[in-house]
Amino acid sequence: MNEKKPTATTAIEKATTDIEAALAECNVAALKQLPALRQAVVLATGVSQLRAALTDDVMKRVFMPLMGSPLGFITDKDREEPNKRYGIEVVRDCLIEGMIRGLRPTNNEINIISRRCYAAKNGVARLLSEVDGLSNLETLTGVPHNMPSGALVPVTIRWLLNGTQHERVFDIVKRKDGTSTDRRIPVRVNAGMGADAIIGKVTRKAHKAVLDQLTGSALTVQDGEVLDTEGVEIPAEGPAPAPAPPEQDGRRMNLKDQKASAPQTEAAEKPQTEPRKGPPPVPDFSDADGDGRDV
Repeated sequence: MNEKKPTATTAIEKATTDIEAALAECNVAALKQLPALRQAVVLATGVSQLRAALTDDVMKRVFMPLMGSPLGFITDKDREEPNKRYGIEVVRDCLIEGMIRGLRPTNNEINIISRRCYAAKNGVARLLSEVDGLSNLETLTGVPHNMPSGALVPVTIRWLLNGTQHERVFDIVKRKDGTSTDRRIPVRVNAGMGADAIIGKVTRKAHKAVLDQLTGSALTVQDGEVLDTEGVEIPAEGPAPAPAPPEQDGRRMNLKDQKASAPQTEAAEKPQTEPRKGPPPVPDFSDADGDGRDV
């Protein structure tokens, strides 16, 4: 009696079953419940099982076609020639890491940057939304504050956890003694990056901070996206905000009635001997050129 040879479909089904079984044992949530040494043993076993399940054939048929698509996962080499893009070995390692940390190889939850796995905005947002008892998540972003090669953005996040209201504020915190701490979220602003991309990066960082706070896990994946390394133009639904005026000593300056070429070195070089007191000056945007490229 001739035995039936396994078809490609049955091989993929078996790989899917093996992957799900391995992840059930070695995912981050399960590992957190184990002692430290037991975590290492279970994690090593799970990685070996996932490597065995993700054969080259399974990778070629299932996962490699997802690379470079927002429906799958994005990398920083998607615009390269085919022979310069990431190969099976790199993609397999990144997918194993991402899946163990709770990310999915679909819906752009994983980005591969410099051969490493990063959690993109969609992945962090889903993991946060799946925290037990969390609801009514609200993210409020303020106006970006220009800095060299980047921006500082104030963010406030509110949520309910088991019916109790919580809030986390990323902004300038002022103390009674007149000193302050800047907790605004820093992001890199690349050439050609629109306002939507800046807000997306800030939202991802804020959600990642709240996720770490709620889960208390040191095993959460490092956040990052391909936009952190490439200046990709993001079309916006409306005009981007006008650029902020130049800064001196960390404050936005009022340029009204001043020439654009007037030097500002004297104020910038003057040392401060006392901490600032009172509210910061209100920025005047009346003379902003409105070119819509930087926030």
